[in-house]
Amino acid sequence: MKLPIMILAVLGVAFGKSLPNRNLQDDLNDFLALLPVDEITAIVMDYLANDAEVQEAVAYLQGEEFHKIVFTVEGLQEFGNFVQFLEDHGLDAVGYINRLHSVFGWDPYVPSSKRKHTRRGVGVDGLIDDIIAILPIDDLKALFQEKLETSPDFKAFYDAVRSPEFQSIVQTLNAMPEYQDLLQKLRDKGVDVDHYIELIRALFGLTRAARNLQDDLNDFLALIPTDQILAIAMDYLANDAEVQELVAYLQSDDFHKIINTIEALPEFANFYNFLKGHGLDVADYINEIHSIIGLPPFVPPSRRHARRGVGINGLIDDVIAILPVDELKALFQEKLETSPDFKALYDAIRSPEFQSIISTLNAMPEYQELLQNLRDKAVDVDHFIELIRSLFGLP
Repeated sequence: MKLPIMILAVLGVAFGKSLPNRNLQDDLNDFLALLPVDEITAIVMDYLANDAEVQEAVAYLQGEEFHKIVFTVEGLQEFGNFVQFLEDHGLDAVGYINRLHSVFGWDPYVPSSKRKHTRRGVGVDGLIDDIIAILPIDDLKALFQEKLETSPDFKAFYDAVRSPEFQSIVQTLNAMPEYQDLLQKLRDKGVDVDHYIELIRALFGLTRAARNLQDDLNDFLALIPTDQILAIAMDYLANDAEVQELVAYLQSDDFHKIINTIEALPEFANFYNFLKGHGLDVADYINEIHSIIGLPPFVPPSRRHARRGVGINGLIDDVIAILPVDELKALFQEKLETSPDFKALYDAIRSPEFQSIISTLNAMPEYQELLQNLRDKAVDVDHFIELIRSLFGLP
């Protein structure tokens, strides 16, 4: 089941801190700071695991009919313009869209301006070599050294990776027959896996105010040509039999056992808590990997939620019950008055061009059938639509 990953993707848990030059990302962060993300996740997980109606809704979201709705909307020129508007105002809209695409197993949404990659190699080694070829290696090395000298959180992370407790995780991994089988299979295919492991070992030698590990990670990610890497990976996945075989293995029980064994270690939980304590909540990243390889979501220790309702209405009501509604409304009004980017977004959503997107959506029989199916299940979908309309002053 993939709904929790979708919720996490939408919420975008792992955001960086606000910077002096503020934009839509900073405005969104302010709203997210008011949301009890862990509790919302627990509620969604509970309904997903135990409520048949919600499970049926997830199955619908993975079906061809819903795919058609999404692809039709994304194909509109107005949609592309709106995505570009969000990007221009500092929000990584393409990144969020592709998180959702990943959840549903769809091909990435790639704006037409992005250039294609020419695959040069073969197999897993070719995939790795093609990616390494476009990485700014010297810049990454220089940034790594700079972080060790200027970021206490990054230095603490570096020391934690070299600690005896983390080494216990590595030793457990090395002792697993499934892991050794994986390494041998890669070696048999000519993948220089030992070289890559040695590089990682050598790397670890086995500040600015208000910054943390998330900020450090963002600095590294800013140097990575993410779109090109994604294009390379998609090319190999679509056309290279060896890479396809590797992906099939990653979705197998043997590899799942490796992951589950490692994640069950107390040391793993401690390392997760260490990362979170230094500003990097990796649950979102872990769950993206789980989604890709077909594992149930990884749920970090958190306060349990007592499910009170039934079905989709129950899920919505339980989530709304824990939202700070008054604070969200007050922040909304504050943003309209103080943030030019947020005011521009508000105006864009009320514009005739955006209404063209809504009109196309409303005209689709599949969308109207979706609404009717929800009404048949006693979901007050028209009430929720009216709430959104009134929020933005839409006709």
